[in-house]
Amino acid sequence: MNNEGQVYDRKSIRYALGKRADHEGLAADCVGLANGQGGVIHLGIEDASTKPPPGQQVPSDLPDQLRKRMNQLTVNVGLEAGMMTDVNRGQYVELRVFPTVHGIASTTGGVYFIRVADETKRLMPDEL
Repeated sequence: MNNEGQVYDRKSIRYALGKRADHEGLAADCVGLANGQGGVIHLGIEDASTKPPPGQQVPSDLPDQLRKRMNQLTVNVGLEAGMMTDVNRGQYVELRVFPTVHGIASTTGGVYFIRVADETKRLMPDEL
């Protein structure tokens, strides 16, 4: 997958680690994909690139931490998280988000999103 779109998104590893981590934003992206066709988020690949930086190392427990945190921040979102290694030996995390079959996915704060093209869009109550 190279182009971001309806079922694929790339995020910097900083989106999931450190002071700039945005778990709520990541949860919104997961909700948006779940309310659409499902999809994949690659954490550790910059928007302008198609591969992780050569030799990038990701903490081995990050996939489990993200899976746990997404379960805390979302409702009706099923996902798998796994560590991936590119041919350039750069590591990244793949979040595979499943489409919601029963009900509508949301954040635990009751906010709804859907993926439209390459953006996650907030749904207003009349759009549900």
